[in-house]
Amino acid sequence: MKKHFLIATILVFSLFAFSQSSQLNNQFQIDQTKLSGNLPVDFQIVNSQVASPVIYPRIYNSVNRMQSANICNCMIPIDTTFTIVQFDGSGGSGGPGVPPEYRNDDWSSVQMMLPFTFCYFGQSYNTFYINNNGNISIDVAYSTFTANSFPDASFKMIAPFWADADTRGPLSGLVYYKATASSLIIIWDHVGYFSNHDSLRNTCQLIITDSQDPLVPNGNTSFCYGDMQWSTGDASGGLNGFGGTPATVGANLGDGINYIQFGLFDQPGGNYDGPYNLNDGIDWLDSANFIFDLCPANVPPVSIDCMSDTVLLHVMDTQDFDYYFMAPEPNQNTVINLQVGSLNNFTILSNDSGNFAHLSARLIADQSNIGYNTFTISATDNGSPPATTTFSRVIEILPATSISKEEVPQISFLPNPMLDESILTIKDYPFQNVTLQLTDVTGRIVFLKKLDSAITILSKKDIGQGLYLYQLTNKNGLNMSGKLMVN
Repeated sequence: MKKHFLIATILVFSLFAFSQSSQLNNQFQIDQTKLSGNLPVDFQIVNSQVASPVIYPRIYNSVNRMQSANICNCMIPIDTTFTIVQFDGSGGSGGPGVPPEYRNDDWSSVQMMLPFTFCYFGQSYNTFYINNNGNISIDVAYSTFTANSFPDASFKMIAPFWADADTRGPLSGLVYYKATASSLIIIWDHVGYFSNHDSLRNTCQLIITDSQDPLVPNGNTSFCYGDMQWSTGDASGGLNGFGGTPATVGANLGDGINYIQFGLFDQPGGNYDGPYNLNDGIDWLDSANFIFDLCPANVPPVSIDCMSDTVLLHVMDTQDFDYYFMAPEPNQNTVINLQVGSLNNFTILSNDSGNFAHLSARLIADQSNIGYNTFTISATDNGSPPATTTFSRVIEILPATSISKEEVPQISFLPNPMLDESILTIKDYPFQNVTLQLTDVTGRIVFLKKLDSAITILSKKDIGQGLYLYQLTNKNGLNMSGKLMVN
C-alpha cells in the first residue's frame, strides 16, 4: 500500500509540476502503471484550475420520439443543442481533457446541477457527475475503470455501460450531454477503450427525467444502445476489447441493498441468459432500449421491447410477437399477462415466468378485426410490494391485398452481417415494384433506392459500419423488414 501511495504521489506531482512535454511523458508513465495493475483503485487527480465549481446545463424544450418495430430508434440525434462534456474536474489517468473536445481516460466532470429533481430509490437528488467510463455518479466523481457487479456499498451510480472508455484515440468519438427543464440526456458516442484503442467503438445513451417528461414514458430512466463493439479495456484484463472483468449495466444506490442489474458483458456475440447468470455478449445490447422507473425501492419489471406504437397487417397475415421482461433485482420472479381484447386468432405459444421472463404469441389477422385493435401486455414481479409494468400495442388490420400466395417474394440478404458487401435477392415477384430503404439506429434514412434488378449488391462503403433496419415495400402494401449488421 505504501508503494502504491508513493507512486500516486509522484505521478500527481509530476503531472502538474513540469512542462507540457514532461506532462506527456508522465502521462505515458501513468498509462504504463495502469496497464501493469499497479495504479491504486482510489488514485485520483483533482484539477484545481477549473474555473467554475458547478456547470449549469443549457435548457431546451423536450422532444418525444417515435420508435420503429424492428430497431429501437431511441437514440437522440446529436445536434447543436448538445454540449461536449468538460472532463476536467478530476480523474485517475489520461487527463484532464483539453478543450474543445476534452479527450481523456478515466476523468469526470465537475459537479453539475440538474434543472429538476431526480427520484432515485425513494430519495431526491439534483446534482451529479458525468464520468467518462460510461456512467454518472451522485455525491462524488468516480474514476474507477474496472467495473464491479452490483451491489456495491461505496458509491451511487447509474451505468448504461460501466467499462474503461478511452476517447484519446483519433477515431474515437466523444461524450455529449443536453439538459432540458425536465430531462438530462448523455451520449457516449462511438467511444474507444483503454489504452488509446479506437478500432472498436461503443455508442450508448442515458436519459434521466423528472418522471413526467414524455421522453421516458412510464418511468424516469432510459438506457439506449447503438452499435456496441467492445466490453473490456486492457487494464481490466481485456484482450482486443474482450475478456477480463466484465462491463456492468445497471444502477446502484450505494447502500448494499438497493440496486438493479441488467447484465455483465465480456464477450462478442448475442448470448444472454438474464441479468444475474452467465456473463453476456455485447451484441445483445445493439439497438436495445430499457425504460424503467428508478424511483420506487422495488423497481418494476423492465421490458426488452422497442415500444413500437402500431403494427400494420392485412387479413390472413401471420405475425409473431415476443415479449421479454426482466426483474432487475435478483431472486425476483416475473409473470407476464396478455390481454388481447376482441382480437381473434391470437394464440399464446409459450409463457415462461422467471427473473428473465418471455412470452411468445402468434396472431393471424382476421376479417372480423379490420381496423384498429388494442392489446395489453403486463408483467408483475413478486417484490415487496409487488410492482407491475403495463403497456398497450395497436394493430391495424387492413383488407386482404390482391397478391396471391405465389406472388409473395422470397427474400435473401447475404451475408448478414456484411463484411464488405451483401447481396439482396428477390424471387417470385416483379422486382420493379420494390423499394429498398435502410435506416440507422437514430431513425435516419441512409439508403433509399427503387430496385431495377432482382439482385442488388449493397456495399459497406455506401452506408458505413453499424446496425440498420432494412424495409422492402411495394405499391400493393407489401412491407417486409429485418436487421442488417455491417461489421
